[in-house]
Amino acid sequence: MDLIKQTYGNAFNHVVNQYTVLVTGGSGFLGQHVVGLLQTRADHVTNIRVLDVIDYENKTDYDCKKPVEKFIGDILDEDLVIKACTNVDCVIHLASIIDISLFADYQRSYRINILGTKNIIEACKKTGVKRLIYCSSASVVYGPYDIIDGHEDELIYPEEPMLPVYAETKQQAETLVLQSNSDTLQTVSLRPVSLYGDQDYKYLAPFFTNKFTRTTGYLLKFEFGSAKTSQAYVGNVAWAFIQADNALRESKSPYAAGLSYFIRDETPNTTRLEYDKEVLRETNIKLFPCPPPVWLQSLLLRVIFFILYLISPIRKFNFPIGDWALSIRSTTWLFSYSKAQRQLGFKPIYSPVESRKRLINFINSALSDKNNN
Repeated sequence: MDLIKQTYGNAFNHVVNQYTVLVTGGSGFLGQHVVGLLQTRADHVTNIRVLDVIDYENKTDYDCKKPVEKFIGDILDEDLVIKACTNVDCVIHLASIIDISLFADYQRSYRINILGTKNIIEACKKTGVKRLIYCSSASVVYGPYDIIDGHEDELIYPEEPMLPVYAETKQQAETLVLQSNSDTLQTVSLRPVSLYGDQDYKYLAPFFTNKFTRTTGYLLKFEFGSAKTSQAYVGNVAWAFIQADNALRESKSPYAAGLSYFIRDETPNTTRLEYDKEVLRETNIKLFPCPPPVWLQSLLLRVIFFILYLISPIRKFNFPIGDWALSIRSTTWLFSYSKAQRQLGFKPIYSPVESRKRLINFINSALSDKNNN
């Protein structure tokens, strides 16, 4: 070894000091922030790879200081995944299908969320990846009961998940990941709560694209109850994945691997609608002043679901939310992240005030771009 060092000098040290992280689903909402923080706050990382069906393009305000190698394709493509994992130290696996619609596509979710994850695990084993950090979801424990200050060791998978297709496939994928933990491949599963933040075009799309909103300046949003839920800014959740890698890499906690962790931050527990109201006060959009009462919203949904189920044998017209929406009116889901603090060293890097400011700036910027176009 000393002879090699003497012969190749700095070139040898450079190779030894390389640390490469692969992010699957890096083009998505959470993925953009994970890649951004790998660029700016992960000093040990020298190279970043992104595997996604979409060509990765930095859409955040993070500076790009490190090379990003892009792999475009499906996580079910064994050859592509093997290639992407070769010479990688850590895989952050975010890619999944989030289908919570009325007629959720189980086969598609099964293929991506379960078989895709299995393919990632096998590739990690074959290529010698040391760490695999999986993005699960707090919804894997959502059931028809309240969760107050929920801890990982106290909660089990419910027999009937509140989000049947999404939660069920995430449960199975999470189990595969945790069962794969070994001396050669350390694995953890992070369970983020409901996310908000910049680059969330899916949730914020009505702010920018809804014709009623663009015409009137008012946003009509439905709320099916007053139960509170834990929420977290996407940048803080992204940081948790980097902290998990650090904890495993530096052996800060010898028992951190092979476990799941709820991830949230200090965003106050409230309903999503109440949080939106606070945010929209500082934008050019206003919530519709007199929305239909909750009972009428629920009745309308029941009628819509009944009609769509009735005609589904002839033709399926899908709806963006399923009948689970009728069951969450009075269900509270609040989680603790003390385990992640204790064993992963996770601490949010954005305060609730800064998180909200970043979201407001994103909405105003997107509205401005929309108006200019």
